[in-house]
Amino acid sequence: MVVPVPTTSIAIALHMFNLALITEFERYILNISKAGYDYDLYIAVQKGSDYTTVKECWPEAIIIECENRGFDIGSFLISLVQILSKPYLYILKLHTKNHPDWRKALVAPILATPTRVAHAINLFRDPSIGMVGCERWAINIGQDFGHNRIHIATIAKTWNVRVQPCRFIGGTVFWVRASILREAVQQLDLSALAHSLNTIETLDWSWYLMTYPELRQEGVDTQLTAEDHWMKLGKGQGRACNCLYARVNQIGTPNCDGMHEHAYERFFGMLVSNAKQRLVGVGTRNLLEEHGIKVLATYHPQEVWHLPPGTVSPQSLYNSNDTETLRHQVLTMLKFGISGVCYRLTPETLDFIDHLYKEVPFCLSWAQGLAVNPSKLASILNHPNYIRVKNKPLLVTPNGVGVTGFEIMAPSLTIPTIHDKSRSLGKELYQVLVEVVKVPQYLIIDSWNDWHRQIALEPSQAFGYKSLQEFRNTFKYFD
Repeated sequence: MVVPVPTTSIAIALHMFNLALITEFERYILNISKAGYDYDLYIAVQKGSDYTTVKECWPEAIIIECENRGFDIGSFLISLVQILSKPYLYILKLHTKNHPDWRKALVAPILATPTRVAHAINLFRDPSIGMVGCERWAINIGQDFGHNRIHIATIAKTWNVRVQPCRFIGGTVFWVRASILREAVQQLDLSALAHSLNTIETLDWSWYLMTYPELRQEGVDTQLTAEDHWMKLGKGQGRACNCLYARVNQIGTPNCDGMHEHAYERFFGMLVSNAKQRLVGVGTRNLLEEHGIKVLATYHPQEVWHLPPGTVSPQSLYNSNDTETLRHQVLTMLKFGISGVCYRLTPETLDFIDHLYKEVPFCLSWAQGLAVNPSKLASILNHPNYIRVKNKPLLVTPNGVGVTGFEIMAPSLTIPTIHDKSRSLGKELYQVLVEVVKVPQYLIIDSWNDWHRQIALEPSQAFGYKSLQEFRNTFKYFD
């Protein structure tokens, strides 16, 4: 289950200057609704532009007309004037970054599916987490801040925060606690701050001197001398006054650092650090893989030649103690996303312990009152593929209680019986997986082939691979 969030506790600040990307962002934002959250959408559009398509796509959105000032940073500061006047818990900052690969890398990890949305919100259950963004662009920065040092110092002084090392999201697409920004902007004029950022014709003197370091030999080394040089000589020499000017006029420059906007990019991460909270990055891999979550299926070593009357049976009757049969079963598990086996041992199947298929991660499921030869058990527990947690061998027991010296777990999910039409395997598995992602652990499924209880993922004569396909399809929600 996802974390219950008060109605309309999310504000989305979307800088929508590239109207060609409306459909793409419509799909992304729809995932927030699919995850079960309400939100208010604040869309910044370029002042004087025709944004009819924006209003048609999001008729309930709050539209904010902005100058093309400070890239997405200016519009974000202006949007915050309205957003922070309301009791939102979380703010999602988005913008239509033109580079498609970078845009996808920033947005997809935190918004590409309903599960990713829920995962990002769930992370805020940890009170030490203040910001969530793309792990690939979660950047560590020290005390100096490089080319952005001068602007960072100025911004920090204005906001009355301490300059300190931090992590920030390069590209400024992130979830953030609203309380961090709400506390920081007290007694600040955000509209005035936005107006102080660059337009296409604004000289960003720090960037100008960084981009043309040879000017220092001519005595150009301060804000006043840089402004004077640009007006009298620089423009005529084909020099750019800032990164935006360079892009529009197709003037090649090394990078965008040294600008107010890129200082703010780092500064938002610094606000999180000053609030004694931290930034958490989310990767692009499947969430289950990213968190190292392993799925184990409980395997019952038993003869199934003779099943009770009326039992739905496997596709073909077999002796599950047979080594080659077991190998085939395990390979089928792997094909459908199960990464290891939990072998169920009972007094009747102790001899099977010598025939375990040990080429994949495995552990034992223990029946209460079971006695076993210690030396035989030791050879199994010391096998390199035997699963260990906290340096202890993993042992699964029905109620999660049992033998000392082991890491004890109970089954995570007992799947519906073959005949139970009132339960949904996919829905129940999804709910368990959402919880497991919060606290990474092994996910133990009961059972692969318990035909006596009619609890089986294994393909059957009656249902074929239906259960396994539903099982595998549920994993895709975490892509």
